[in-house]
Amino acid sequence: GIPAHSPGLIDILENKGVGLADAILRTNIENLRVLPAGNVHQRSTELLASQSMHELMLEMSSRYPDRVIVFDSPPLLLTTEAGVLASFMGQIAFVVSTDETPQEAQELA
Repeated sequence: GIPAHSPGLIDILENKGVGLADAILRTNIENLRVLPAGNVHQRSTELLASQSMHELMLEMSSRYPDRVIVFDSPPLLLTTEAGVLASFMGQIAFVVSTDETPQEAQELA
């Protein structure tokens, strides 16, 4: 239900004048907010690994110390973005399909 072309994380990292408050969307669930991924970018992995991302993570953790921040990333084994995001996380939950994800792939993660 996120409107198409909503500004998001990538737009903030691109320094296009979009701030965190501009991109966070309210939901119909009390106290739940969503920060969309933003527009598709060729250098998304570089942006996620940038100093700007590091500074944004520090800002979010200091601005919202009483909240849990959950990142939903692309599949770890299919893209590099998930691995880069994992470097910023305190806890990581891997979701696998019982009958479809080979044991070897789970051990790599």
